[in-house]
Amino acid sequence: MIHKDDLAAKRVMITVATSGIGRNTTLALLKQGANVAFCGKSEVKMKGLLDEIAQMKIGIKKHDHEEQVCLQ
Repeated sequence: MIHKDDLAAKRVMITVATSGIGRNTTLALLKQGANVAFCGKSEVKMKGLLDEIAQMKIGIKKHDHEEQVCLQ
């Protein structure tokens, strides 16, 4: 496992973050403190992912681009 301090200053981009390995990786990196930008194709799945992230109490900065979200 990577130590949380190792990821605090890292920026990561995840594609297809709304399902499978992409979703799990996105959530794991956020829990470890990384800054994560992610995207996905399904608006419904993206809303579900954003709801789950909101429960984690992580700040979200949403951009106007289709289904693209950056987290800090």
